[in-house]
Amino acid sequence: MFKLLSFVVLTIGIFLFVFGVLLNDNTADTLHHGSEGTEQFSLLENESDVTANLTDKGTIDTTNTTEDDEANITAENTEPPTITGARDLEIRVGATVAYRDGVTAVDSNGKELTLAIDTKDVNTSVPGKYRVIYSATDADGQTTSVTITLSVIELTAISREDADKRVEDVYHQIISEGMSEREKARAIYDYAIHRIRYNSTRGREYDAAHVEVYNAIKSGRGDCYHYAVVSQFLLTRAGFDNQVITRVGGDTRHYWNLVFIDDGWYHFDATITLDSDLNERFLFDEPKAMSMTARNIGHIENYYVYDHSLHPAAAGCPLCAEE
Repeated sequence: MFKLLSFVVLTIGIFLFVFGVLLNDNTADTLHHGSEGTEQFSLLENESDVTANLTDKGTIDTTNTTEDDEANITAENTEPPTITGARDLEIRVGATVAYRDGVTAVDSNGKELTLAIDTKDVNTSVPGKYRVIYSATDADGQTTSVTITLSVIELTAISREDADKRVEDVYHQIISEGMSEREKARAIYDYAIHRIRYNSTRGREYDAAHVEVYNAIKSGRGDCYHYAVVSQFLLTRAGFDNQVITRVGGDTRHYWNLVFIDDGWYHFDATITLDSDLNERFLFDEPKAMSMTARNIGHIENYYVYDHSLHPAAAGCPLCAEE
C-alpha cells in the first residue's frame, strides 16, 4: 500500500513539474481572460503585435497589425458633392431655358461630376413657377441636390414710359448732386456691372431696347446686350452722348458702349467677365481695345472689332483719321 501511495505521489510530482515548464515557456508573455468565454494571450513575433484568441469552441484566431498596415487604412469620405451656380431663373413663355449655364458640380477632391437636372414638372408654354432639381453623385454614392424655381412669365406690353420710369428710379438711387461727370459715369458703370447678373440668352432675338432695359432692371439679369442698353439709357439720362457698339465677325455677339466724356470718345464695357483682369473696363481708349482684342480674351475672336464708320472716332484711334 505504501509503495502504491509513493508511486502516485511521484507521478503527480512529475506531472506538476512538466506542467510548470510548459507554463513558463518563453513564447508566452501574458495570459489573461477575455470576455464571452475567450482567453487571449499576446506574443512577440518579428517585432509585430500578434493577438491570439482562444475561444470556448477550441479555435484560435490571430491578427497581425503592423505600422505599414495602419498607413494603408484611409478614412471614409463623408463629404458630399458640392453644386455651385444654381439659382432661380425667369423666362418668357416659350423661351429656351439655359439650365446648365454657370452651374457646376464637384466631389470633395474637386473632381467634376456629371450634373443631373430634373425638369419633369416644367412646362415653358404655360406661365407659372416650376421646381427644377439639380443633383450630383460621387464615386462613394453620396448625393447632393439643389432645388431652384423657374418662373415662366407671360410678356405683357411694356411702353417706353414704363422703361423710363425704371431708369429714373435707378438714376436717383445712384446719382447725387455735386457729382462730377466722371463720377456720374462711374456710378452708372458700377450699377450695371454689380446689379445685373450675367445670364446667357444666346440665340434669342431681342425685343425693343426699352423692353429689354425694363426687364433687365426688374429681374437683375441679362447678357452683354442688357449691360449695354441699361448703360445707354442711364448715360443718356445723365446727359452723356453715347452709342451702343456691336462686334463685327467672330463666333459670338458682343455689345458695349462708346461715351463722350472730358476730351473725347471712350469705350465703356460694363459686362462682367470670368477674367478678373478684364472686369475694369471703364473708359478705355482705342489702343487698349486693340490690345485686349489681340489677347484673344476668353479665346473669343474679334472681341473689340467693330465698324468704325458707324461711330465717332474713339480716343487714340490710329486708323480713324483715315476712315
